Amino acid sequence: MRSPRTAPAALPWAIAQPVDLDEPGFPNGSAHPIVGWEQYTSVGDDFDSVRGETRWERTLARDGWSFRTVTHTVLTSSTDEFHIEADLDAYEGERRVFCRTWSLTVPRDCV
Repeated sequence: MRSPRTAPAALPWAIAQPVDLDEPGFPNGSAHPIVGWEQYTSVGDDFDSVRGETRWERTLARDGWSFRTVTHTVLTSSTDEFHIEADLDAYEGERRVFCRTWSLTVPRDCV
């Protein structure tokens, strides 16, 4: 197996970062943990292969009541455009109370 310094440029690479934060509660006894995951990938010097993906969940809970948001975002690109797909879900307890999905294309403008 080659070391990262001698690997051919066409090999894919990825960074995946899980995050689990249990932030201290507020003085009123509420809790608000944060759980997230991010992954970034590309193949060699192929800028059209770049992909970023994130998933985050944040909860606020107190005395039998809880509210949670869940997000998922994917960013990719082509030669001329960035492509963004995003989802947002909000829950009160286990009941989903809000949902929205975005799909955007943004010109790269020499980026």
